[in-house]
Amino acid sequence: MDRKCRFMATVKNSPCVFRGNGFTGGSHFLFKERRNIMGIKKIIPGHVLFTACLIAALSCSTAAQRFVGEEYPQRKNYDLVLVHGLGNVHQWSDEFLGTCLHYFGSGNVYVIYTNKSNTVYTRDIGGKTVILCGNSTMFGAGRDFIHIQAKLMKEKIGILKQYGLGDRFNIIAHSMGGLTSRRFLCDNPGTVTALVTLGTPHKGSPLADSFEWAGLFVGAKDAISDLSPKRCAEFNITCPISGSLLVSGGRIYTIDGGMSRTGGFGALGELPAGWQVLKKVYGVNNDGMVPDGYARIEGAVHIKTFEDCDHYELVRRAGVAALACQYLR
Repeated sequence: MDRKCRFMATVKNSPCVFRGNGFTGGSHFLFKERRNIMGIKKIIPGHVLFTACLIAALSCSTAAQRFVGEEYPQRKNYDLVLVHGLGNVHQWSDEFLGTCLHYFGSGNVYVIYTNKSNTVYTRDIGGKTVILCGNSTMFGAGRDFIHIQAKLMKEKIGILKQYGLGDRFNIIAHSMGGLTSRRFLCDNPGTVTALVTLGTPHKGSPLADSFEWAGLFVGAKDAISDLSPKRCAEFNITCPISGSLLVSGGRIYTIDGGMSRTGGFGALGELPAGWQVLKKVYGVNNDGMVPDGYARIEGAVHIKTFEDCDHYELVRRAGVAALACQYLR
């Protein structure tokens, strides 16, 4: 039995949290207490218990169907790593994660948070397991310079290899996470089989130079400074789009979105504020954070523009996840 099978056999019937101590492999499990169902029956009337069980069963059935795409997709050859964007403000939805699990299988989807926490834990989505590493709270990650986030990403990759992550893997990255992933590619060539970026400001965003908008992201000054068009132009010279940095045959793909004046809200109201600045001050259409065309870059294959999908919805919609997964290996 390989290391992934041993790990998954351990967690399959016991949801738990793993407190990892980096590369030493020392971890311990904090198992959740199991409830005595027979004890509950003595307190709750039978018909109430039956109704509760029925609702739970229906909920599980709904969760199991949280995906969009091929009913029986061909299993991928490599695992999938997800990398969030600026401040981890726009977080992966269960529908997005469930779709990724549908394509890659239980235990083959890993979520990284670029902060100093090395805690490894699992989540069950539709009966399948996703493995996560780091502090997942909003504003708890994605606040450093790109090169620092890339180093944190490398550290998390090393830790997750102890929990089954293969030496080579695919990446789906949102927003700034795409730049972090590109820097990871530059520093660690030959490890990534394919990269799909979602709304990544490859050419930067003028919002990084807008004091009022940037003020919404408290504590992320360093990260925001790396997202200016000038800094991204320099970054594209240092870390050019190049297939030679990926595993042989690998490609970098882009997906972007759009937003109207009456479009989305985002997580904190940052999208309408961003849309107004980009449209009124700079005169450009945008997805609430990135100008049209700035999430595409020469050398990468553009998959699709979701015109009715704002920056936040790129990590929420199952349809976006399904399309991205279809291009991965």
